[in-house]
Amino acid sequence: MDGHTLLPVTVIAAIGIFFAREILEAIRRRMANGRKRHALRLLLAAECERNQWFIKWMRRNIEKALECEADMVIEVRKKPAGYDVLTISGEKMLSSSAMPNVTIHSTDKYLFEAASVDPKLFNALEAVAAHLPVLSHLRQGLIEHVADDREWLSAWGEYAREELDDVESSLKALYLVCTGKAEVPHRVR
Repeated sequence: MDGHTLLPVTVIAAIGIFFAREILEAIRRRMANGRKRHALRLLLAAECERNQWFIKWMRRNIEKALECEADMVIEVRKKPAGYDVLTISGEKMLSSSAMPNVTIHSTDKYLFEAASVDPKLFNALEAVAAHLPVLSHLRQGLIEHVADDREWLSAWGEYAREELDDVESSLKALYLVCTGKAEVPHRVR
């Protein structure tokens, strides 16, 4: 072969450019997925902390309600601003506090996104997504049944304790995946 190449220089350059673009695109996608994974973990960790506040509040108020004597009154009132207030009152005790809401927005919204960027995050998030409606159910049960009917209180309190334990364990697993920390601190807002 007298100075003849198998492929022209332009073809070799085009192939080189193609491979360079593909490599750069793969790096860009990997970095974008890393940022997306980091953002999802921050967002979901914050949601775990807010729901941990609800669990802490609910446990404390279940214990207060179970300690109530027959003459004490448990009531839930809706304030004009739109939030609910739990009040336990009697001769020996007066307790009143705003009922926190259960936050499930990020969990439902980003479940599909987590599946595409991080399988470990998705598995933990899937378990939490299955358990969080229980928190809403417990909150609604406190409003509808316990405040109105004292005979439900003991049975509902035991049921709520068990359910809170299950929900909390799934939140801890998700929080561990998101932050690397085993304990979930609570966050009011």
